[in-house]
Amino acid sequence: MTSQPEPVYLSPLDQFMPRSHVPTYLVFPTSDPSAALETFQSGIDRLTTHLPFLRGRIIIPSDKDSRNRLALVSSPSEDTPVTLTPLINHIGVAAPSSSPDDQFTTIPTYTQLAAQNAPVEYFANPLPTLTAARQEANPGDGDGGEPVFFAGYALIEGAVIIAFAAHHGIVDGTGMTNLIRFWAECTSSRENPATAPRSDEISLRTKLLWSAIEEQQGGRRPRTTTQRESFEEILGRLSEFQYLSEGGGGSAPTQKKPKGGTRLFVFDVAKLEAARERLRTTGAGRELDKRALSTNNILMAVAWGCVTQARMVRLGGDVGRETSKLGFAINGRRFLGPTFAETERMYLGNINVFGLPEVDVSTLAKIGTTCDDEALVRVIEAVWDAIRRVTAPDHIGEVMTLMETAPDLLKVQSNSVRSHGPDLTATSWANMDIYGCDFGAGIGKPAFVRFPWFDSDGLIIMLPRRRGVGIKQTIEVVMAMNLEDMAFLDGSDVWKSWLVSE
Repeated sequence: MTSQPEPVYLSPLDQFMPRSHVPTYLVFPTSDPSAALETFQSGIDRLTTHLPFLRGRIIIPSDKDSRNRLALVSSPSEDTPVTLTPLINHIGVAAPSSSPDDQFTTIPTYTQLAAQNAPVEYFANPLPTLTAARQEANPGDGDGGEPVFFAGYALIEGAVIIAFAAHHGIVDGTGMTNLIRFWAECTSSRENPATAPRSDEISLRTKLLWSAIEEQQGGRRPRTTTQRESFEEILGRLSEFQYLSEGGGGSAPTQKKPKGGTRLFVFDVAKLEAARERLRTTGAGRELDKRALSTNNILMAVAWGCVTQARMVRLGGDVGRETSKLGFAINGRRFLGPTFAETERMYLGNINVFGLPEVDVSTLAKIGTTCDDEALVRVIEAVWDAIRRVTAPDHIGEVMTLMETAPDLLKVQSNSVRSHGPDLTATSWANMDIYGCDFGAGIGKPAFVRFPWFDSDGLIIMLPRRRGVGIKQTIEVVMAMNLEDMAFLDGSDVWKSWLVSE
């Protein structure tokens, strides 16, 4: 009888990420999709040979001291290989007034898909199919947790479409980009990759993180550990987190959950940059730190304001609270020194910290109605203050200690209400160079990076940007929101003034 491998606990920064997978689609135009598919499978085989933990599973150990911590179990000689699962009826055009969860009526060619800029409505959620295929391939898994990584494919005329998902406890956005980049190297070359994530990274994450924090602190641990502060004391300073009470669900909204949906909007970078210059040279934004007026911060402020205005119209001016919060992830790698510099190591794990600015609903609504410059600057300033607050190594150490001392990690959650409430969550992959990942002859670089359609409300995802000479600079943004709010934005002149003109 084979013994169960010992679980390896993930790092404290892995523990507070959503306990779910991040499904992503990559679209590759090719004249021979079947041959490309074989090459992709060879690349996955090499990828999982270098990183065997990708064949493992994420579990919550049952021992009394687990505190509901996530852990990896992996046995390279026995884990199920990662094979590409066929995704039937996952790519196509749904019938009018239906969603991609329903039957598609038409499968587009690549030419048709590209002509419409690959709408997210064409991409169904692959997770149920990928999960079922994994369970069928290894029925012995039973209740043995969630796969670390799995992948599938769809073939359309002129293209191969790859869908894959990695557990958020294993990768953050930058980690996912590093994983895709390494996957591309494994696919495009038979030689050993020049750079690679460490195969033993999982077991070293906590040690690596604490070492980097201490190095940035001059060799000292943060006060949270040296002064032996309690969990409650640390939680009291970290306003972006809450600890749910027994049987409580946090500050849940009272409104009935509305029907949500997902759409892709394309922002014109030239318009965002023009706004930045205007704000820098007028009284409204002249006093702001220049770093605050980033394209990313302006876009988040615009989206936050316009969605808030749409919600106010739908709810008769009452969104359930006088303020709204915007939760967003910030990549903490650059605040931990050269150990985690992206040029030095392809670190996969989570090094995200969490910003949570809070602004009056009335101020946000002014952005959505008249794009008031003073309101826009106030919101950008709130976003920038949240970023500055959480980017010190001492803060990252506090979050580490919070998660190491929490009695039950399942009860540590974001101190905001995203779904059908007054708040929003935003994440940006805009600076992640996925479009530069070259999978080699017969495949090349992806033409589109997409997330699937899903029913939700209150999520903003900025997709990776295409860069290069002669390419119009845009930022593609996936918005998940109430369908009535989406219809309001379609008729909003303020909202449309930021988008690429048709």
